[in-house]
Amino acid sequence: MVSECGGALDEGIADKLTVIYADDGVRVVDEFQCGDLVQARTMGGGGTDFCEPFEKCKQMIDEGEEIAGLIYITDLMVTHLSESDYPEFPTLWLSVTKNSIAPFGRTVYVDAE
Repeated sequence: MVSECGGALDEGIADKLTVIYADDGVRVVDEFQCGDLVQARTMGGGGTDFCEPFEKCKQMIDEGEEIAGLIYITDLMVTHLSESDYPEFPTLWLSVTKNSIAPFGRTVYVDAE
């Protein structure tokens, strides 16, 4: 998935890629521009809370960033989000948990094997 997003940068489909690593809070934020080698890290694990990543996105918007959309890779084992937490931009959820559905946006199951 990360290489596909890197390809979008290289093809000019996106101006910037921001990767937010989060579990029960935001841990690291990486930003990539066209021409950068886009690589993902492995970190965290367990205890998912979607509130902080969405708050980070809202902060980015408040600082003048434009967010075309969010791709959230998750197991969807999460605390409940209230409708006030839902973002104004499109959200695609890539879930590794079969038959799980996100509370908003579009959910796609990804076989992790």
